[in-house]
Amino acid sequence: MDSANNDTLVLVTGASGYIASHCVRLLLNYDYRVRGTVRSLKNEKKVTPIRRLQQDGRLELVEADLMNGECWKSAVSGCKYILHVASPFMIVPDASCVDIAVTGTLNVLRAASKEYSVKKVVLTSSCTAVNGKFSSPEYPFQCSNIIPQLTYFYLLLSIS
Repeated sequence: MDSANNDTLVLVTGASGYIASHCVRLLLNYDYRVRGTVRSLKNEKKVTPIRRLQQDGRLELVEADLMNGECWKSAVSGCKYILHVASPFMIVPDASCVDIAVTGTLNVLRAASKEYSVKKVVLTSSCTAVNGKFSSPEYPFQCSNIIPQLTYFYLLLSIS
């Protein structure tokens, strides 16, 4: 454990998601304070597992909507680092997920740019951003395989 991290606040967007929840766990294990955003604090099925990660009061959960630029001001307040993991995938399986992802990312970045305490922002994506098919012996990844026209919404979402 690194006691130097005790006062460092990290925002993890989409904290109840699979990847984000692992990020939260690791950050807490390294003694960071974590503010995690979730769509709804009332959704016990999503929020209970992340609440179980609580360590010494260092985990705070707040509601935030990717489409609401105002809520991100308070979410980023006092944070030194931001891990933007939230994604609308699985909420809307159509083209609107791309708009939500782009708008949401811009909302987080705009709020971060106005918060003096923020030093770094990490944006996450997916390997499908560059390769629409999983690598396999029949289809090994090669740079020349990068998709020229993305039509799958998850792929578009991953690069937005």
